[in-house]
Amino acid sequence: EIVPMAVWHWLMWLSTCSLAQHRQVHPKQHLVYATNGVQNAGLVASIRSALASTAMADRLYIHVINTQPTHTLRQCLICTELPISPIPMPAHVTIHSLNLSYLEPLIRVTGKNQGLSVAANFARFFIPDILPNITTSMYVDCDTLFQADVVKFLDDWHWQPHATLAANIWHLNVSHFLPQTRKLYKGRHHAQMDTTKPLFNAGVFLLNHALWTARNITEEVFWWMNQHKQSRHGLWFLGSQPPLQLAAYNQWQQLPSEWNVDQLGKQARPAAVATGKLLHWSGKALKPWGNTPSHFEAWAKHVLPAKQNPRRCECLLTNISELNNDSPYLAFLKAHNSI
Repeated sequence: EIVPMAVWHWLMWLSTCSLAQHRQVHPKQHLVYATNGVQNAGLVASIRSALASTAMADRLYIHVINTQPTHTLRQCLICTELPISPIPMPAHVTIHSLNLSYLEPLIRVTGKNQGLSVAANFARFFIPDILPNITTSMYVDCDTLFQADVVKFLDDWHWQPHATLAANIWHLNVSHFLPQTRKLYKGRHHAQMDTTKPLFNAGVFLLNHALWTARNITEEVFWWMNQHKQSRHGLWFLGSQPPLQLAAYNQWQQLPSEWNVDQLGKQARPAAVATGKLLHWSGKALKPWGNTPSHFEAWAKHVLPAKQNPRRCECLLTNISELNNDSPYLAFLKAHNSI
């Protein structure tokens, strides 16, 4: 029978309302990385694990902020068969180029680990500027791995009214900042810093874009970087984490610890890895793509596409000059005909 026109219009309206309601109830979720091309293997494995661990990849948008020529990263993603798109699409990677050369004069790292001075470490400060039309996102370092559904986690997350960020508690507290740093904070904000309060680990965090913008967090970070640069002895050790910790002091809430099982680049943590939902190889000595990796088996299964003869992807060996012949990672790539 022919459906009357009025009934047909009603059915179309009902369908449209249902679709709109579905989009409202099931919002897009955004995952953000930053890279300078050095940790390609980590980036590829983390993205692949995020896609593999969710049942709702059709709502996951992946963004990579790239501080180096885009062509090299694009070719690496193609080689490792990760889907890419010039505009944000679900279950695809969108590359956002960012030139941070103007920021380099402000970068100062005090201490032995000068590797923290690379500009890509500071790219996370620009996420709300690069993605201005979204409300929240999740930033993760490249040396991470998902073992649980990130879309469901973000769907279920409840923001506290004061929080610009949500991050895991770090192993240091506010007393780690030098007295002159805390004095400078008091002069700027007319408030004393509580030295017993913990700091957060900025390698994994959720971000409220509206509050970040309203509170001028990027400008505040720049102010602290400039003060650190001009200070005779420096205001802190390490690199990009301290200015963000200062800019967002008292403006963050805690992530569940299983969503940032960190320090895996320094020590093996079998019990935590077994129950962890996001693994984080913070530290340098035990990176999965190095000579003495921790928890290599958990990580390696996400590096290459699941097929018999993947392409040879030299981009996965940006650190080949540092690898020994008995490196598990090197042996893994050779066994899979990938180099």
